[in-house]
Amino acid sequence: ELDRAMAITRSEYDYLQASREGDEVVVGTWIVGWDRKLTMERRFQVIRPADGATLLRARMRFACIELSSGRPRRMPKEFLEGYGPAVLDIA
Repeated sequence: ELDRAMAITRSEYDYLQASREGDEVVVGTWIVGWDRKLTMERRFQVIRPADGATLLRARMRFACIELSSGRPRRMPKEFLEGYGPAVLDIA
């Protein structure tokens, strides 16, 4: 067992529009940065396809922790291999 997880250290939400009961929504998420050691940043967007409206945008920063102690720890190679291909270069 890896004994690791990515814990949220900061989150920021921009609530732009309401959704209503029965609305179909699409949620997208992507990784926009990481240090390949301890931290990463993801962005999120919630869209209502019926009219193309963006309902919410969010940013979250994560740190890799050891589950058994809750302390920060380096990402294991399995995380690097899994997250690496998903990182977008937004520069």
